[in-house]
Amino acid sequence: MVIIADRRAGYINVIKEPLPVYIVNLQLSPIWQNQGIGTKLLKRLLALYSSDCIELTTFEDNPAKRLYERMGFVVVEKNGMTVKMGKNPSKAIQTSSSTFQIIRPNVSKQLSIVMCSSQNCT
Repeated sequence: MVIIADRRAGYINVIKEPLPVYIVNLQLSPIWQNQGIGTKLLKRLLALYSSDCIELTTFEDNPAKRLYERMGFVVVEKNGMTVKMGKNPSKAIQTSSSTFQIIRPNVSKQLSIVMCSSQNCT
């Protein structure tokens, strides 16, 4: 879940295994879009998995496709109105914000990212 000011603002779902890491879904409520939040989430995710290939699928006309391209993703496959995009391993991306926590459940193959307005996230 993406939490901003104690309110749900969106979510991200990532499957870590089997490789490559796959971003299943990344959504933000419209009121939180175009404020750099998606960029910060992706930077954290890319830093966390900097030594892994990462893939996602999106619609060709999705405005977020430009964000993915800015973050280094390239189209690796087209299928009708959707495109599969991938990013090869790279050096970790540095983030300057200290207001994000990443929670990695040990028992799950999925990663949950919680974005918080304070460092007291649970």
